[in-house]
Amino acid sequence: MGGWKAVRPLTSTGAQMSNAYVAATELVAGQVLPAQFRHHELESDEVWGLADKTSCEHNKDFDNRYSQRATITFNDKSTITAMVKAAKGVDPALTNEEIVGKWRLITKGVIDDERGHG
Repeated sequence: MGGWKAVRPLTSTGAQMSNAYVAATELVAGQVLPAQFRHHELESDEVWGLADKTSCEHNKDFDNRYSQRATITFNDKSTITAMVKAAKGVDPALTNEEIVGKWRLITKGVIDDERGHG
């Protein structure tokens, strides 16, 4: 669903629905939270440079699973691949403390701390 080719200009919602854009954001910012999808962040040349080099391919072996695989191909054609069984929160489940921590990360800079930590 998120494997389409994102192009500028891109809305916040569109950016969140693009696997390539989200992956590039994670590599550049080290996290993918609401703050990364603010208007000024959507114009990052560094993120777009990586997103433009990214392609997504449907692999039927992953249908109806949470597994994910990413392969990076370098200029010399060498590759590295990483695979995860499922995102954390799916397997393994998050603890209550991790849920609270995630909430605080997601809402940081979006709502005031007093309301977010209430």
